[in-house]
Amino acid sequence: MPKNPVKFNRGSLDNNLAILGLFVTLCALVSSGFAQYKDWFTVQSSRTPAFSLWHVCYNGDFGNCVDPLSLDQYDYDAALISSRLFLLLAIVLLAFLTLLASASLLGSQKVNGTSPVIFPALCAFVLATQILGNSIFEGSVRIRVTRYLTPYGQPRVDSVFGWAGISAWVSFVLVIIDTIIYGSYFVFGSRAMNELEHHGDDEE
Repeated sequence: MPKNPVKFNRGSLDNNLAILGLFVTLCALVSSGFAQYKDWFTVQSSRTPAFSLWHVCYNGDFGNCVDPLSLDQYDYDAALISSRLFLLLAIVLLAFLTLLASASLLGSQKVNGTSPVIFPALCAFVLATQILGNSIFEGSVRIRVTRYLTPYGQPRVDSVFGWAGISAWVSFVLVIIDTIIYGSYFVFGSRAMNELEHHGDDEE
C-alpha cells in the first residue's frame, strides 16, 4: 500500500530560531529603508556635498536638496539608476521574506508545507541585489564624484560614510546573518523530513 507523502512542518523547528530569524529580517528591512536617506557619503570639498541614492545636499542642509540625476557633470546616471533598482528590489524581497517568516510563526499551513529551502534562497537573492547595488554605488558613483571634485594634481578628496551608507552595509551584514539562520532551517528541516520518512518506512 503506497505511503502518504511526507510534508515538512516548520512548527517542528525551534521557535526561538524562527523568532530570531524574523527579528534579524525586520532589522535588515529597516536598515534598507534608512539606506534611502540623504547622506550615503559626504565629500570634504569647498561646499561639502552629501550624496545619496535620491538626493545631493550641500553644507549639511538636508532640507534643500536636488536630484543626483540633475547633475550632469559626474556622468554617473547609469550606475545611479542601477543602484536604485537593485536596492529597491532588495527592500521588496526583504518585505516578502518578513511576511513569509511571520506567516510561518503564526502557523500558516501554506508556508509551513513548503520546502524549507525557500527562506535561504530568498536571503541569497537579497544578498545578490544588495552587493550589486552597494558595490555599483561605491565603485561608480562615489569614485566618480570624488575624482571630479579633486583638484588637478592633488590627492583625491576624502569622502566619509553618512547614515544612509552605514545603514546599507549594516543591512547587508544582517542579511548574511539571516542566511546563516535560515540555512540552519534548511538543514534541520531536511533532517526532520528524513526522520519522518524513516519513521513511515518503519511503520510499514
